[in-house]
Amino acid sequence: MRILNFSVFGVVFLFLLLINILLPRQSDDFDAFFNSQKGFESAKRFYLTWNARIGELFYQGFIGGINPYLFDFLNALVGVMFIFSFFILVFARVPKSSKDVSMLFLTLLILMFFSAFGSDFVWGAGSLNYMWGLFVIIIFLLPFRFYFARLFMGGGRILI
Repeated sequence: MRILNFSVFGVVFLFLLLINILLPRQSDDFDAFFNSQKGFESAKRFYLTWNARIGELFYQGFIGGINPYLFDFLNALVGVMFIFSFFILVFARVPKSSKDVSMLFLTLLILMFFSAFGSDFVWGAGSLNYMWGLFVIIIFLLPFRFYFARLFMGGGRILI
């Protein structure tokens, strides 16, 4: 079953990487690229004049200046980890069967068609604000999920 997990992980990663590479940069991405060369000063100016969202501050101040393909790779990796951690948060286990894989793909399809997929998974500032931020929140919630799963399900191993 571990091969199934890694193959699904790989397929979703390649899909997100392909979308990230093929879709062009937005105007905010170019602005972040040029402003990130100023570092903290750019983040401070952006905070005081435009927006105080932490994801955009990191993007404007530091991350926007890295190689776009490296950012696409990191963004696809965080996207896959977000989808898998969301599955683990909901079901308190890693995907083990073909039903779990179909649930993962259903989750991906719901994210693609019923949300602002491009703004949350592809656009640099948007993905740092929304997807990366939600991923951090889910990682924070996972220990609580496992604790309550053990409490209400009578113990035992969960991540098998």
